[in-house]
Amino acid sequence: MSLKEELAGVKEQLNAEEQFLENAIITERFVKRYKNLIFGAIGAVIVVVIGGTLYQNQLQSKKESANEAFLVLQKDVTNTEKKAELLALNPKMYDLILLQEALKNSDVKALGELTNSSDSIIADIAKYQKASIDKNLGELESYAMTQNALYKDYALLNTALLMMQKGDIDNAHQKLSVISTTSPVYTVAQSYLHYGIK
Repeated sequence: MSLKEELAGVKEQLNAEEQFLENAIITERFVKRYKNLIFGAIGAVIVVVIGGTLYQNQLQSKKESANEAFLVLQKDVTNTEKKAELLALNPKMYDLILLQEALKNSDVKALGELTNSSDSIIADIAKYQKASIDKNLGELESYAMTQNALYKDYALLNTALLMMQKGDIDNAHQKLSVISTTSPVYTVAQSYLHYGIK
């Protein structure tokens, strides 16, 4: 290697070191200037991560406690301590326990209270069951006219049966003919239309 090539190599190496030192100085100045902002951002990220983890753990614990209370109430619905705990942890699950008990005992009063449940499905089931147990023609008709009612076709069938018992055969047949062909009660409705009272 010639002296010229060695000098060029040394010069390149010095330029690289100079560039490295220059970058280090720029970085140091940047860090000194924005030190508080950088540490604040890192601290905020750490706080958010720890807070999110704690929040998720709290939600999981709450869910597990609610499930435990629900399972205890499945076996012993009279456990007032677990009822209060479930009501505080998960009001919708509490309403589900009340619905099960009301249906088991055909408790029209409890079903009436559950028609105002914050869970729309529980409220819907309670409305239908209350009207059905009461054999309340007006409530059944009103329920059947509700859009997206879960038991619409069942309500129509019950309405028709109550109308038949009162001798209102034509209106009963009209209610039966409205029942959807995809409904599980369609064949029963057709039987009443064809073989029932005319």
